Amino acid sequence: MPAVFAPIVSVLIGLFIFQLGNGVLGTLLSLRVNGLGLSTETAGLVTAAYFAGFMAGSVFANRVIAMVGHIRAYASLAAVYTSALLLIPMSDDPTLWYPARFLGGFCVAGMFMVIESWLNAGVANQWRGRVLSIYMIATYSALGLSQLWLNFDSPLGFVLFNIVAICFAMSLVPISLTRWPAPPAPSPSFLRFRPLFEISPLAVV
Repeated sequence: MPAVFAPIVSVLIGLFIFQLGNGVLGTLLSLRVNGLGLSTETAGLVTAAYFAGFMAGSVFANRVIAMVGHIRAYASLAAVYTSALLLIPMSDDPTLWYPARFLGGFCVAGMFMVIESWLNAGVANQWRGRVLSIYMIATYSALGLSQLWLNFDSPLGFVLFNIVAICFAMSLVPISLTRWPAPPAPSPSFLRFRPLFEISPLAVV
C-alpha cells in the first residue's frame, strides 16, 4: 500500500488545502448574509447559484480537461474560482454574488473532476477503494478543520476571504509540481440516465 499511496500524496495534499478554503467559504457566506441583514431568500439564491454552477460544471467541465489536460484545467479553474470569490467582499450587493457563486460552483465541479479522475486513472482496481477512502477522509477532515478558521476575523471583513484565496492558490503548488503523470485528457462523452441506471440503479436512486 505505501508504494501505491506515495505517488498520490501530492494530489491529496492539494485537495486538502483546497477543501480547507472551500469549507471556510461555504459557512462564511452564510454568516456574511446574516451579518448584513439580508433576507433568507437572498441566502437561498446565493446557495442555489453555487449548486446551479456545480451542475453545469458536472456536465461541461470535462470539455476544459479534454482541451488542456488535468493540471492546466485545475490551475485555470482554481484561478477563476479565486477571482470569483474575491468579488464578494468588494460589494454588499448580492446581485454580484450570484454570478460569482455560479462560477465558483462550476469551477469546484471541474476541480473535483480533475482530482477524482486522476485518482481513478492512476490506481489499479484492487487499490481504488482504499485510495478513494483516503480521498474522502482528506476531504471531510479539511471541511471540519476549516470551521475553526471562522474565529480569525469578522465575516463582514476581508481577512477570511483572503485566507480562502490563499488556500485556493496554495492548492495549486503540490498538484502543479507532482511527479505523478496526469492521465490522458479524456474525450468528452455524455451518459444518459437509462444506461447509468442499468449500470448502478441504487446510485441513480
